[in-house]
Amino acid sequence: MKNCVYLYCVKNVVLKLSAIYDSIDNMKFYYERSLIVPIRLLIADDDVFIREGLKIIFEVDDRFEVVACAQDGVEAIEYCNRMSIDVALLDIRMPNKNGVEATKEIIQSSSTRVLVLTTFDEDAFIKKAFDFGASGYLLKNNSPEQIKTAVISVNSGNMVLQEVILNKIKSTQNNEYESNEKKHFDKEEKTSGDIDIRSSKVLQAEIDRLICTEYDLSRRELEIIQAIAEGYSNKEIAERLYISEGTVKNYVSSLLSKLTLNHRTQIAIMYLNMINTSKVE
Repeated sequence: MKNCVYLYCVKNVVLKLSAIYDSIDNMKFYYERSLIVPIRLLIADDDVFIREGLKIIFEVDDRFEVVACAQDGVEAIEYCNRMSIDVALLDIRMPNKNGVEATKEIIQSSSTRVLVLTTFDEDAFIKKAFDFGASGYLLKNNSPEQIKTAVISVNSGNMVLQEVILNKIKSTQNNEYESNEKKHFDKEEKTSGDIDIRSSKVLQAEIDRLICTEYDLSRRELEIIQAIAEGYSNKEIAERLYISEGTVKNYVSSLLSKLTLNHRTQIAIMYLNMINTSKVE
């Protein structure tokens, strides 16, 4: 009888302890959840279905807070100037003021980072968006999770460049190079029948040397620039070059200052232009 009473008491103690532990776990969960600072978003799109659809996608995720929605570029600019917004998702073609023009004004007048999210991949739009300081350019055919990941990356100070967009930029640069190269060689052929054909590795090495000389860059700085142009994040660059992430951040800040640029996206575009110019020369 005593054993039964003892076992009953032990069982009750175990159950009570279990309940206490569950309660502690719940408190810990809600406490950690309360520490999460959501990314404050603006969604700008003239299509109400897309606008509301994106809003629903982000609102069900605790990592984000949709603080405003805009139907054109003018409203987007006003919200960014008036409210504290971390990332603005902008469509390209909107009435009153398009996404590219809105990007320029938002970057100039606020601390908001801009991620262009659109169905358009025309060269002119891409180039202007990055020239004006956009942190990323993404097509709407990406999955919700990919779009969320892009927003988190942009908010962390990284550049987001979808592969199809990067290929588009490279293709444009290559077309410009081939056009200029043809003019250059046509001119050379008039004075000489011999054209010096060098291996691509030797040519690339010479281009790298010219870029470092012209822009007063160290070999490590050039490696950082090349990695940024390929779309790597600071963490990925650190792993690739076997240096700390903090060191990468210092290099990026130094490069922005040295090249008089405002955003790492502009570093990538500038590097592609460097290659194009050096090849022609």
